Amino acid sequence: MIKINQLNKKGREWWNGYFDEKYLKTYVDICSPLATKKQVDFLVKNLKLKSNAKILDLGCGYGRHAIALAKKGYQITGFDYSEYLLKIATIEANRQQAKLRFVQGDMRHFVFRKKFDAIISMFTTFGYFNNRQDDIGVIKSIRQSLKPNGIFLIDLNNAARLVHSFLEKKSKDAKTGRLTGTELKKLSNGLVVRLRHKFDLLKMQWSIARFWKSKAHFFSVAEIHIYNLPELKLLLESHGLCVEKEWGDYDGSPLQADSRRMIVLARKNST
Repeated sequence: MIKINQLNKKGREWWNGYFDEKYLKTYVDICSPLATKKQVDFLVKNLKLKSNAKILDLGCGYGRHAIALAKKGYQITGFDYSEYLLKIATIEANRQQAKLRFVQGDMRHFVFRKKFDAIISMFTTFGYFNNRQDDIGVIKSIRQSLKPNGIFLIDLNNAARLVHSFLEKKSKDAKTGRLTGTELKKLSNGLVVRLRHKFDLLKMQWSIARFWKSKAHFFSVAEIHIYNLPELKLLLESHGLCVEKEWGDYDGSPLQADSRRMIVLARKNST
């Protein structure tokens, strides 16, 4: 595993320590092997790359997409901040005899100049930073890291569906004006997790707190800026990535207001 020196040490944000063993326990049903296979099949079908194409999995986590793509013959680089998840990814890649490399670093400080045929950003691994300028920096680095005519695929929560859900089911905090709500989930691993949601409609900021008990009480909090389609398209196209297609889920369905996901494919322009 390669490490990039510019890891964020100051001004810790929520994501610095979020992606650890507790994260894996609470996402066990969302990141199932069946879901991963469906997502990878979608990528292979719609990226339409040559069998030995170079792909960067940006925010690869424990490598569930990267390893599966490497086993299909692509030249894969997995990039992530979490050393814990990357160690798991490395062990699993070795177990499956998959050939790929993993790089640890802060996605605000990466550039592989004109190296990749494609870059993928899966499962809402974008919009984490307190400063929106950091998101712009990531998009600029993505463009610089793509070969001419290279493609970028990003998978995010569908803002339209998310906002409608909050307006329909959640209550309003009289002091802050944010929409709030709680739910209880029992996971397939036996863990019972209480989720507390807060959504700021003005800032389009979604906060998810998870509470559970396993020998001791634990909690984790994620805060994500939710991009809608016009905002995302403006961000991409303002920085040399021309949007070509959108989908609403990994079954290939078109993006609509009630779609579960917002999957967008963009191509690096030649200028």
